[in-house]
Amino acid sequence: MSDSPHDYSADLESPSTDKLVQLSSLANDMYLAELEVLEKKRELEEAQNKVDDIAQHQIPSLMEAIGIEEFTTTSGVKLSIKDVLRAGPPAARRAEAYKWLEDNGFGDLIKRNVVIGFGRGEEQDARDLAADLERKGLRTKDEVKVEPQTLKKWVKDRLAAGQAVDMELFGVRQFKEAKITAKPQSAFGD
Repeated sequence: MSDSPHDYSADLESPSTDKLVQLSSLANDMYLAELEVLEKKRELEEAQNKVDDIAQHQIPSLMEAIGIEEFTTTSGVKLSIKDVLRAGPPAARRAEAYKWLEDNGFGDLIKRNVVIGFGRGEEQDARDLAADLERKGLRTKDEVKVEPQTLKKWVKDRLAAGQAVDMELFGVRQFKEAKITAKPQSAFGD
């Protein structure tokens, strides 16, 4: 008895021409659908950039020039201006930012997760994990991060206390942003 599997390829029927034409058509449809998805993503990004420009630049500048912080249109759209602070070190400088936090007594802001990958059948090893990961040959991934809200609060507290913050290192952006706080009952003829 032979250990090699039987080759059934000679028993297979060749696909009919109409099935190949159908497959070719579906491949083209898929390609076009993927292009459409890419185009829609680009359009969504452009639309979001437009919203951001209006909300973060145009409206706040105009309202500041007028000297108001709230405004309601005749159609019932109510705007207010909020101060926004965002923080997050650029990816290329993340390690430098974390080192700065560590070196300056703010290491408790940093979260460290050690992730261990277990294969099938290693459920018991996962439950019994103790001290010697290297001896067990387990794959680990060391994840270090500062939660965005934690960093944002730390930056806000330091700025409020008049303490220095490396704005570039920590990716700090401060700006005013318009928010729609009330919408009309029937928006623009809906």
